[in-house]
Amino acid sequence: MKNENQQINLHVKEGQNEVIILHGEAAPAEPFRKSVKVSGTLDVPRIHLMNPPKWLTNKLSPENIKEENRDSPMQWSHVEVNRESGSIKYIEDAGSLWESTFTGTLSVDPRFEKFGINSGKSYTTLELSNFIKMNRTFFETKDKAMLLVSDLRKFKAKVDKDVENQADDRGNRRILLAQAVESNIPESFKIYIPVFKGYPAQILEIEISIDPGDLSCSLISPEAADYIEETKDALIDVELEEIAELHPTLRIFEV
Repeated sequence: MKNENQQINLHVKEGQNEVIILHGEAAPAEPFRKSVKVSGTLDVPRIHLMNPPKWLTNKLSPENIKEENRDSPMQWSHVEVNRESGSIKYIEDAGSLWESTFTGTLSVDPRFEKFGINSGKSYTTLELSNFIKMNRTFFETKDKAMLLVSDLRKFKAKVDKDVENQADDRGNRRILLAQAVESNIPESFKIYIPVFKGYPAQILEIEISIDPGDLSCSLISPEAADYIEETKDALIDVELEEIAELHPTLRIFEV
């Protein structure tokens, strides 16, 4: 047995007839409270800070003089903002065993994402017509959606006929295809759809881009691209302003 010469002093109270000596490593300290990790939409940190646990913001009463220098949990909490990833993370009681994080991320709404707008996603005209038919609820009216479905389904036949009528021995097929594409497809259509998860729907103008080579098509929208770039920072700034208003002393770091 190690430490055989170690001296142990025991103080036994009067009437006590049993002493228990435990040997070995001490059990790890129990956390003061449980750690929490929450992730979700951009407003997660703000929602938490709007109604935080009482222990987090308890102010010392004037009569509690002995504890007037005690650290407040808020002194060990802070906010990290990453604009590149579109995230706001609130770290509560950083460095403690019960450190908690509340992360909000500005993410593209799945309903917008499935359209493949500005992503380079390619459809055949038949595939696009079927997709629009199944997602007509996002159009201005269902009648407008079904009219576009009809145009797309007839598109290849119209183009082939136009090219055939214009073809001659000197004709350039690719040029004729390009001319036919321009005359047979609607310039644009509008959809009403949320761009960012957790935020209201927007009316966006979408264009159908046709490749004259193979007649494949993709969806593009300069309007959607502008909205995403111009709105991203603005939405983050609104959240930060409200957090600062709720807790003016809370440190906010751009990372």
